[in-house]
Amino acid sequence: MTRKCTIRMWACVSAGVVGISAAGLAACFVLGLPGCSNQESAAQAPAAKQAVSTVSSAAADQPVRVKVLRPTREHLKRVSTPQPAHVEPYEKTEMHAMVSGYLEFIAPSLGPDGKARLEKDGEPRRLDIGDRVNKGQVLAVVSVPQMKQEVVQKAALVDKARAELGQAKAAVQAAEALAAAAQAKIDEVKSLVAKYQADVKYREGEYRRYAGLAKQNAVQGDVVDKEENQLRAAEAALMAARNAVTTADANARVETARQIQAVADEKAADARLQVAQADLKHAEIMVDYATIKAPWDGVITRRLADPGDFIQSATTGKGTPLFSLARVDRLRIVSTVPEAEAGLVKIGQAASFQLHGQPLTGKVVRLADALDSGTRTMRIEVELDAPQPTLRPGMFGSGTTITLVDIPNALTLPASALTTGSKPCVLCVEAGQVQRKEIGVCYNDGVRIQVMEGLTADAQVIADGKSSLREGQSVAVAD
Repeated sequence: MTRKCTIRMWACVSAGVVGISAAGLAACFVLGLPGCSNQESAAQAPAAKQAVSTVSSAAADQPVRVKVLRPTREHLKRVSTPQPAHVEPYEKTEMHAMVSGYLEFIAPSLGPDGKARLEKDGEPRRLDIGDRVNKGQVLAVVSVPQMKQEVVQKAALVDKARAELGQAKAAVQAAEALAAAAQAKIDEVKSLVAKYQADVKYREGEYRRYAGLAKQNAVQGDVVDKEENQLRAAEAALMAARNAVTTADANARVETARQIQAVADEKAADARLQVAQADLKHAEIMVDYATIKAPWDGVITRRLADPGDFIQSATTGKGTPLFSLARVDRLRIVSTVPEAEAGLVKIGQAASFQLHGQPLTGKVVRLADALDSGTRTMRIEVELDAPQPTLRPGMFGSGTTITLVDIPNALTLPASALTTGSKPCVLCVEAGQVQRKEIGVCYNDGVRIQVMEGLTADAQVIADGKSSLREGQSVAVAD
């Protein structure tokens, strides 16, 4: 039995060396061979482990054969997938009234010569759908007699405020004159004070001189009395002058206060005039709102009111438009591009709009630069180089075609050559080993990538089996 077990064991080992896996060889020893005892299996387990280790080392030393490819030079040119497109007016608006009232009349339709078109009965034909209008042209008028009367009232208030302002200015001038006169009076009485002060000083000297002479019996006593009286008169005049200064100063302060009040009254009158003028301007604007005018050249696409209809102001939230106006001298060709192409569309790129099989060339002039969350598409707008007169807003075309990429002599790789990670990388074979290369990618459409940096045209890029390889592992290039 021992001989049979040994033969079977070596047969198993030989089979593992020739072709079976190391796992299979280990299983052969672990599970045991038929006819072998537990003691024999335990005794031969170390030999089996040594054999497995030898086989694994030999397998690890063998270079893994990989398939490689080299970057190629080619002309990258990608055109967007056809998408539905439609025509929109360059501008459109609903013409509402800002004031409530009865629709007084609708303006007549004008011909190319600027004259009103006439009906069969000779009456002017009123504006209706399809009529062309010019910027500033009157479209309709809403009757607002109460607002017109308010304008008259506000104008009268302006005239009243202007008259009051004139009176206030006259009062200021009068107050300024009185204040100036009061100041002149102060100057006058101050000069009298100075004069009387000099007179008092002179009389005091004369009085002392004559009093001294009287003591020497050089003059009579009545002369001294006379000089004393003159001194007392001079002192009284000085006192009166000083009181006059006080009075003049008080009068000047009163006149100054009146002048200040007059200036304040003038400012108040001017403010009242400005308020009255603002009220008048507001009333005139509201009356002007009753006249509906075209904001730009366009065509009337809808007429929703007739003369005599009651028109509610748009500010009430219940008003309905009188007209729909569209600007059609320029048109917007609107389309959408899918998410995969949204980042590649640029303003100025060539585009074409196909209507009934006829391509019309133009260029991308606007893009939303954001995707619609519902459709995952981005809105773009195309303007045609030569708009056809047969184009109408609302028309649908077969699609738009936009050249997204046009790069000659680009260094490219299949997109499948990229490895997973936060940065674009590829695995290359260098000196028989795997090397990870970080590359710069300019264009990636999911099929091809354009390599801007990190690789040369003779690089050997591993194409398949990248997930089972590690950097530094020995590899051999398969034929």
